[in-house]
Amino acid sequence: MDWYKKAKKNINPAKTLKIMRINAGLTQAQLAQKVGLAKQNYNSLERGAWPISMLMSKKLADALGTSYLMFFRENKSRSP
Repeated sequence: MDWYKKAKKNINPAKTLKIMRINAGLTQAQLAQKVGLAKQNYNSLERGAWPISMLMSKKLADALGTSYLMFFRENKSRSP
């Protein structure tokens, strides 16, 4: 279980987004189009260069068929 704890420490909204996009079988360009972004702007979200806003999280969640809360889960394994 140590690998799981280490992996969980490194999860953030940008990584969650990338994992969910890949699992949905979408390219960055396809998901960007679904949520109304230019591919370059979407790429900034997935790299973590831009934060994912509440509105964008809802658009992404709708496009990916999940809850917007996936992007706001608190990482409880980190120290305050």
